[in-house]
Amino acid sequence: KGDFNNATKAFVLSSNRIKLSEIGDDYLTRGLFSNAINCYKMAGDKTKLLRIGESALDEGHIKDAISAFVAAGDELELNKVGALCIEKEKWEYAIEIFSVVKNKTQLIKLGERCIEAKQYNYAFKAYEIADAKDKMNLLGDNSMKDGLLPLALKAYMAAGNTMMVSFLKENFHAEMNDNATML
Repeated sequence: KGDFNNATKAFVLSSNRIKLSEIGDDYLTRGLFSNAINCYKMAGDKTKLLRIGESALDEGHIKDAISAFVAAGDELELNKVGALCIEKEKWEYAIEIFSVVKNKTQLIKLGERCIEAKQYNYAFKAYEIADAKDKMNLLGDNSMKDGLLPLALKAYMAAGNTMMVSFLKENFHAEMNDNATML
């Protein structure tokens, strides 16, 4: 009778998946994607999770689409959403997606795109998750060119580039301390 929270609790306790899915349908008609996703997830209704993921994506609700596809365990769709996020420069979402599906190749591509867009902190995060130590040197070089010495130091340290770490510490110690709060 409209008390969705208590109804959901009751259906979870009674393991009534059909009713949980119906509550999800009610939430969906009200435009409450995240609530509907939770209900479908508890109901184990993969078909509706995929459908709501596609619908959320069509309507521009990327976060909800990610949640639905993660709940459905559909890596193919998640990779598609991740590619769309890179295209639209939604860096955080792309990082989230590719880290969930453990797609190191896409994380590295994402890091490269972030460097092109001078979004160095996102590039660092993508490379760190992908464990792409070789790419950290590229990030360090670009950060250094743009005067972001603390980030350059952090990238070179992650790359294990002791020569550049020593160089930065010896030659730019004062500048890095002044700029350390910028990270």
